[in-house]
Amino acid sequence: MYPALQLLVAEGGELGFNEILKGLHGTLGLSDRELRETLPSGRETVFSNRLKWALTYLTSAGRIESPLVDIYTVTPLGMKAVEEMQDGPQVESGQTSQSHFAPTPGFLETPVAGLEDDRSAYERKLRRQAGAPVKQLTEGDVRRYFELSHQTVKQNLIGHIHQQSPEFFENLVIDLLLAMGYARQRESLVLKLGRSGDGGVDGVLQEDELGLNRIYFQAKRYKPSTPVPISSVRDFAGSLESNKANRGLFLTTSRFPKSALEFVASISKRIVLIDGNELAQLMIRHEVGVKISAVYEFTSIDDSYFSPEPAMNSPTKQ
Repeated sequence: MYPALQLLVAEGGELGFNEILKGLHGTLGLSDRELRETLPSGRETVFSNRLKWALTYLTSAGRIESPLVDIYTVTPLGMKAVEEMQDGPQVESGQTSQSHFAPTPGFLETPVAGLEDDRSAYERKLRRQAGAPVKQLTEGDVRRYFELSHQTVKQNLIGHIHQQSPEFFENLVIDLLLAMGYARQRESLVLKLGRSGDGGVDGVLQEDELGLNRIYFQAKRYKPSTPVPISSVRDFAGSLESNKANRGLFLTTSRFPKSALEFVASISKRIVLIDGNELAQLMIRHEVGVKISAVYEFTSIDDSYFSPEPAMNSPTKQ
C-alpha cells in the first residue's frame, strides 16, 4: 500500500493502474521470476492481484479515490499519510502500522471487481483479526456476490466507453448489433454514416441484401448524470422521417428522461431507446467488450440415487 501511495504522490497525485504497476516494478526490487508468477487460476500475476488489493484497501480507507475506471487520485488523507511516513511505514512482527491505512466503515461490504482468487481468504483473515465469527458461504451468498460483480462490470463497461472516442462508440454499436444477429452477421449490410448532413443518424443496418428492411441507429455518449436531451430524440425521429424510415434505435451511455419515453410512445415511428444500463447488459449477454473469466459448477447430493429401490420380482407369500 505505502509504495503505491508514495508513487502516486511523487507522480503528481493521479495515475492509471498500468502506470502504477510499471512504476512499482523497480521500486520493490522484484525479480523477473516474481513478476511472472501467476495465481493458481493462471489468469493473473500475483503482483497485479496484490496491487489491486492494495488500491482497493487504500480506496476504502479514503486515502485515494477512483473517479474513473482504473484511474486513481490521492486524497488529502493520503497526502497526510505519506507526509507522516517520510521514513517509510513502521513494520512490527510483519504487520504494517495500521493507523495510516485504517479502513472506513463498511469496507468488508465494498464490492470488488477482478479479485476472485483471494477475496474469500482475505475477508476471512480480516474477520478473524476483528474477532468476528467466520461465516461459511451459502448459495445465497454466492448469488449476491455474483450480482454485485455483475453490476460492477456494467459500471466499468460504461466507464471504459467514456475513455474512448465517439467513433469507437459508433463501431461498438455496430459490433453489438452484429453480435445480436442483425444483418445476418454480415458487416457489408451495415452502412456507417455519422457525417455532416446525415441528420443525426450514425448508421443504417440492412436486414436483407436488397435493403428492403432497414434500421437506422444513433449512438450518443453522455455522462451517466446527464440525461439525453428530448431535442436529440426529436431530431432523430425527424431524421427517420427524412429518410422515409419506420424503425430506429437510439443508444446512449446515459439515461432517457420521462419526456423522451412519452414522445417515442406518441409517434407512429417505431423507435427503441436503449440506455446505459441496458446497453451494458446487452454487451455482457452477447460478449461484446467482455470475456468469461471463470465458470464454476455447484453440485448437490442427488437424494434419488440413495433412495431405496423398490423390490423387484419379490416372491409372493402363499
